[in-house]
Amino acid sequence: MHLNRWKSVLVSWANALEIVPTTLNFVGDLSPEFFVKLCSFLKRTDVSTLQEAVEYISGYYQSLILGYEDDENYVALLATVYLLFTSVHKTNDELCKRLSSVSNYEQAAIKSALEAFIDIQPPKLTKDLIFMTLAQLPDGPDPN
Repeated sequence: MHLNRWKSVLVSWANALEIVPTTLNFVGDLSPEFFVKLCSFLKRTDVSTLQEAVEYISGYYQSLILGYEDDENYVALLATVYLLFTSVHKTNDELCKRLSSVSNYEQAAIKSALEAFIDIQPPKLTKDLIFMTLAQLPDGPDPN
């Protein structure tokens, strides 16, 4: 799947979660606030900084070296890791239910990605493996 298509899917995923009150249009709109609020939701305790949100997810995916860069590809990586975390490795039913509002195309793309990662254990997940796996996914039909 082309990275731009995946970024569009991530935006729809993030909007469906309704974590932040604004509608996101681009993956670059996934601000630190989104990750802080998502992490707070998952931990059921207040997280106040992006660093805490990154450290939380990094504690689970120790082979990933995460920080926060103001770069769309990095934001896409962090969002992908949180998507995997909430859908595969530490399933959160409440968040998964919210995904019913995304289009059929996007649901199929998310399902395809999750299936590609389901057998990869968290300690083996790396940035290169994530982007390589996503690149091997089919683009599917044009959603427009």
